[in-house]
Amino acid sequence: MPAGTSAIVHQFNNLFPHKPEGGLTIGNGNWLYGMVRYNGTDNQAGLFRIQRDGTGFTLLYAMTNSFGFATTPYFHTDGKIYFCDANDLLQYDPGTGNISNISSPSTILSRSLHIDANDWVYLTTGFGTLVKVKTDGSNLEVLTPPEQNT
Repeated sequence: MPAGTSAIVHQFNNLFPHKPEGGLTIGNGNWLYGMVRYNGTDNQAGLFRIQRDGTGFTLLYAMTNSFGFATTPYFHTDGKIYFCDANDLLQYDPGTGNISNISSPSTILSRSLHIDANDWVYLTTGFGTLVKVKTDGSNLEVLTPPEQNT
């Protein structure tokens, strides 16, 4: 494709309100991962993957009662995809196809998460707190700011 042009990779209009939400992350093997809200009034959503050329669209994980929530998935150096539903931090392993609940640090309303080089996942919760937890689900910690000098 010539520079400065664009093309539709996948059309998300087969079921209203079937649409992508949040952002995309690039994983191994030419896969793009993202979140989609789809068909229904009960705030259904899910994790999908699709090849960069638009082939292979697959809904990997379906969730309900997500309150219209969709986090941008995160591809970590361990080769796994991390994402959140309304209550849980989840991990998708592309090698096995397994999805694991890593942690449930209260209602998660984070639109994005970050994982550092030491395998700490940072995200916010619906209660206005910043938490961190290891990618294996251990050491959940609520981060509190230092006391402010008045």
